[in-house]
Amino acid sequence: LEDMKARWLTSDSVYSPVSIELPSEGNPLCIAVSATREPFCFRDVSGNICGFDIELACRIAQKMNCPLKFVDMKFPSLIAALKSGKADAIISLLNVTPERMCVVDFSVPYFNSDRVLLLKK
Repeated sequence: LEDMKARWLTSDSVYSPVSIELPSEGNPLCIAVSATREPFCFRDVSGNICGFDIELACRIAQKMNCPLKFVDMKFPSLIAALKSGKADAIISLLNVTPERMCVVDFSVPYFNSDRVLLLKK
């Protein structure tokens, strides 16, 4: 994860994606994403889905020795896609909440972010 953080979580938005070999045959791991959250999951200038979360999904698929398919959708549709079987997993900055815990299982968090509210002095 530290190498991935160095590649994707930069202060200057200059990213260093890596190529990860995945099988082309077999049942693909289908991942639901909302590609609107740079640098975690977004579309590059060529329209390809990329980012920290995408590299993590590629590494998981590589370990599982299976192809990978991303399904890009609006953020509010992610859990419904998972519940209906349209996706095998979600990777898209989905925070753990008590409400979500009632309907889906979460992995161990791989990124924590403090959020704050800014006010005019």
